[in-house]
Amino acid sequence: MKPWVLLLALALAASSDAAWGQRAPHVRRPANPPPTVVQAHAAPQPRTLRPTQQASFDEYVMQEGEQAIEGDGGVVDRAPEPTYFNATELDGDGFAPAFGQPCATCGGRCPGDCRRHNYLSPLNGGWANFDYLVWWGKGTNLPPLVTTSPVSSQGILDAPGTQVLFGNQTVDAGARSGGRIDAGIWLDREQEFGVGASFLGIQRAATAYNATSKDNGTPLYARPFFDVDTGANNAQVVSNPGITRGSINVQTANTILGAEAYLRERLLEEPGFRLDCTYGYRLFRMDESVDIYDSTIVIEPNGNIPLGTELAGTDVFNTHNTFQGGQIGLSSRAERGCWGWDWWGKIAVGNIYQVAEVYGNNRLTVPGGPTLNRAGSLYTQPTNIGTYTRNVFGFLPEIGATIHYQFTPLWRVKFGYSFLYLNNVLQASQIIDQNVNPTQIDGPLVGPAQPALSFSSNSYWLQGINVGLECNF
Repeated sequence: MKPWVLLLALALAASSDAAWGQRAPHVRRPANPPPTVVQAHAAPQPRTLRPTQQASFDEYVMQEGEQAIEGDGGVVDRAPEPTYFNATELDGDGFAPAFGQPCATCGGRCPGDCRRHNYLSPLNGGWANFDYLVWWGKGTNLPPLVTTSPVSSQGILDAPGTQVLFGNQTVDAGARSGGRIDAGIWLDREQEFGVGASFLGIQRAATAYNATSKDNGTPLYARPFFDVDTGANNAQVVSNPGITRGSINVQTANTILGAEAYLRERLLEEPGFRLDCTYGYRLFRMDESVDIYDSTIVIEPNGNIPLGTELAGTDVFNTHNTFQGGQIGLSSRAERGCWGWDWWGKIAVGNIYQVAEVYGNNRLTVPGGPTLNRAGSLYTQPTNIGTYTRNVFGFLPEIGATIHYQFTPLWRVKFGYSFLYLNNVLQASQIIDQNVNPTQIDGPLVGPAQPALSFSSNSYWLQGINVGLECNF
């Protein structure tokens, strides 16, 4: 065989190996690259861009037709494995920018957020937000529930020396922790339409108060009420020096949960700015409770009631507010380099299903005798014990803003503020009726049927700061 034939065969074999994926050496990018880096074909098929072996953020490969262009501008023979970036969406000169560098697509934003420079997702991409919340709410206003006074005043409101120990105050309004998770995926490669969902949970707020007398019954503790039979203030004495000893325990609680499912649509996008519309479904639930426990033990040795007799009572008031409705909102994002800020506003309109639960129990134990139980205590009587429901119109707006910093192509850290408002809630303290007809305690009801349950309207708000992470993949 002649030498020139052998050389030609070796050259053809080397060319074939390169076509099957043997990577050719880099060719450095010229100082002034031509304006057109890829030859157009008559009917080009969508081609793709991806990092080469994840070596670095500025090493990318573009595929179009029969050639590919590497991040440093060199032309290689091997076409890279197709992934999920359109070659027409490169930077203005046809080369993908390094992380943190401006590009024509995202207008100076970090390309980790640029929807055309997605490093991870083999589909259309998506988002995920993980927020730690420090929020506080409006709280609940309690009526006077525990009093003390000189023995002569018997803990009756407006009597000389009577003091309110617990009640006449707002509780469960302090800061509490919480969390919100929001995630979704894009439905198209242009990232114009997406679907997402979020979950909100706020730590249970609780307040506890306890008043326990000494063994000799000091000091005097009482539970105030208005006697509708006499038309005057009165009180149930729990501890009375030398006669009874006792205790009063009050516990309140507030819990909040929420969820959303929504569609996300791009309305406007310019370099460094995007405006979206969201619309979907919103759920918000708030539960409250006020529980009152009292115990009285007779310590008078020669009284009309046997020594050691115990009377224990329980009043329980629960409310549940479940809002469900349709929601629409706007959200926007502006970015400069790795810094950016977001703001949003949304409003949900729908129905609030409200439930009020009232029940109580009174237990009488006489030494050497049976224990007697009856329904009701002081603020719970046959006239108001039960479960009550109603449906009311509701609307729930929410606004917020955050600033963020992108520290990797996928992740941002962010800090922000949120405010949420619900126009109509039923709170546990609102269903406590301190107008009591005591005739029904020991016999048939005579006179007004009180206490009674009445629904009343009250608004509620939450606000606080958010600290979290966001991932765009």
